[in-house]
Amino acid sequence: ASMLLVYHKTKIDLTNILPILHCCGLHIIDELTSRFGNKDNHIGYIHAFRVLSNTNQKIDEKIIKNRLINSLLDIFSHKLPNDPLNQLIIHSELESHHILVLQGIRNYAYQLFQHQFSKKQLNDCLIKYTEITAQFMTLFDTKFNASLSTKNRTATIQKIYATLDTQISYAETVIDDQILTRIMSVFRACVRTNAFIKKDH
Repeated sequence: ASMLLVYHKTKIDLTNILPILHCCGLHIIDELTSRFGNKDNHIGYIHAFRVLSNTNQKIDEKIIKNRLINSLLDIFSHKLPNDPLNQLIIHSELESHHILVLQGIRNYAYQLFQHQFSKKQLNDCLIKYTEITAQFMTLFDTKFNASLSTKNRTATIQKIYATLDTQISYAETVIDDQILTRIMSVFRACVRTNAFIKKDH
């Protein structure tokens, strides 16, 4: 198991923090809370969690550590909503800003297709097919990230569409194929975004 240490000025109720950790794809084995400071100067609390992934596998800390820390900071500062798609922090290489975009796309897809699919079905599909989900974000970045070279952008986008079509064709079920195809249709329909606007603008 891995150790996750959470520092906070006040003691955090487990009722408040466990749902956040579960949504990040973590299985919590146990927890120990320690107060630090002295009798005259209280500084804060350390919550020490022993964790595995929610598939009961040991976490590769070298790969996941910084991504998980940054994502938890974004969640606690309300920059990233607590959401089942946050499992992608553990199960993919996507960063919190990618997951925030995915949450928005998922929400819009649910509005469009809720008569066909539940939000849980959309979530489960995006988490199940992490390579396709990562490719969706590559498509989004290629279409809209102004810091990327515009040279051959259109041709690159068409190649990504072709790759996605091939990947989706190997979906395990018809329902998975339908969900992924409809989510791709939302990405395809996007014509502008404010996702890359800097915070100080």
